[in-house]
Amino acid sequence: MGIAVQRTGATSYDYVNRAGSFLYEPAGSVHTLQCVEDNTRVWFHMTGSNINLDEAGNITSVTDGGLTLEFYLAMCEQQGLPRPNVLVG
Repeated sequence: MGIAVQRTGATSYDYVNRAGSFLYEPAGSVHTLQCVEDNTRVWFHMTGSNINLDEAGNITSVTDGGLTLEFYLAMCEQQGLPRPNVLVG
């Protein structure tokens, strides 16, 4: 499960979320976050694990908040971006 609170404008679906918007994403949600305003800020809260299945119902991957954060930090480093100041707990 994912929860996002928009601090500034962004879109992931057919509509634009504006500052203060709240978005709940159940398992299986597929989208690409696009920022439509400069300096877009989004707060994400991930709970539990995301289990991905193939057409036959076999588990293909399992991710959670910790693994997602590791991937995000690795992508920042790979692109030469500074390590962001993120909160974890």
